Amino acid sequence: MGDGGLRYKKRRVFYFVGLLYGVAVATIVSLLLYRFIQTLDQKASFQQLPDYDALVQFDPEREGGHLLPKLNLDVRGEFGAVHFITNSRGFRNDREFDYVPSPSVYRILLLGDSYVDGMRTDQEHTIGFVLQETLNAGLGKDRRVEVLISGHNNPANAWYYYQEHGHKYHPELVILGLTIGNDFISHNYCYGGLFPEIGENGHLLLRKADSSLGPVSLGMLVLLPDAAYRHPHRGEWIEDEEFRLRRWLAERSRIFGYAIPPSLLIPLNRRRHVYATDVFLSLGLFYQPGMPEIRGVYQDMDEMLTGMHQAVTTEGATFLVVLFPVRIQVAQKDWDLLARFYALDPDQFDLQKPNRHVLALCERQGIECLDSLPALRQWYGTHGEPVYRTRGDMHFNEIGQRVVAEHLAAYVRAHHAQELGCSLE
Repeated sequence: MGDGGLRYKKRRVFYFVGLLYGVAVATIVSLLLYRFIQTLDQKASFQQLPDYDALVQFDPEREGGHLLPKLNLDVRGEFGAVHFITNSRGFRNDREFDYVPSPSVYRILLLGDSYVDGMRTDQEHTIGFVLQETLNAGLGKDRRVEVLISGHNNPANAWYYYQEHGHKYHPELVILGLTIGNDFISHNYCYGGLFPEIGENGHLLLRKADSSLGPVSLGMLVLLPDAAYRHPHRGEWIEDEEFRLRRWLAERSRIFGYAIPPSLLIPLNRRRHVYATDVFLSLGLFYQPGMPEIRGVYQDMDEMLTGMHQAVTTEGATFLVVLFPVRIQVAQKDWDLLARFYALDPDQFDLQKPNRHVLALCERQGIECLDSLPALRQWYGTHGEPVYRTRGDMHFNEIGQRVVAEHLAAYVRAHHAQELGCSLE
């Protein structure tokens, strides 16, 4: 073959490779363009759907909780629409409940915030629904569990609700879902317009604040001390630019959802300027050796849990506290990302401090308590699948809610088998 034929073959190979490269580039660009248009369509459809704040009215007087009654509609989920149903009294259940359950029913009253009532979650994926289905799967035909899902802005509202309304439904087991961080801070104090006082039986009761006293402050804008941050270094400006890029991507696309620190939800916080008592992270709870303001928060929580325990047991029911951790406690990479974002010194934080505090209190007071942190860590470590929602959201995704519900069901079976009517075998 002559030189001309060889050059001709080389040109053909070059053109063919170029064509393949061009097709590949065009395909990638088309996919990115399609995803971009799809994201715009999703945003447009999301904006037409009601969001969680349109479904609640933080009123402890509502008989089923803070969810609006008689809801049956599609609302915003994480990636699309989810279905939301409440009954005529505001429980997130698709059936009605008499005050007195039938003799064959083991009734559970599940109280808590948006973790419990299922923000951005379909009806059948909520913790309460999965708990009910899991427990019923182990029972015979003559015994049934029903879980009443009652949403509340904070634990104090849940206590007041049980005191005024929840006990009327005669639950055998009252479960309070306690979100580490948010629930410690959001009811700080005075109980969100509720005040404790000693009742005739010598136990604490909650009373609504006298409106003549004026508005009750719920906020404590306390900054973390300087010792909470690591020493500056020359390359910090690179981290600053990196997280500006992460924020920009998070605001415009869901593609980068798991690369976004949860701090994006807190506009007041910035690098080396972090509030210890914000309602999403509440990093002051984890700071060691501790802060005077945070010691007061812990004392308030101790009083609240003790008072609610007395209220429930006085009615003849069992009180169980379930701890819901925040995502920085479960996934090390989430904590590492957040620490870099704020320039925190990890050695100044103990991520299990709040859990140990509540567990110790419950042991002293004889309160049943289940920490779901080990179960979530085990799942994440084994499967590597996220248990929280994307883009720094602090709520469980469907996997996280299922893991917690199944862990809770195993606890109920083990500790309340006789009342439940099931065998441990």
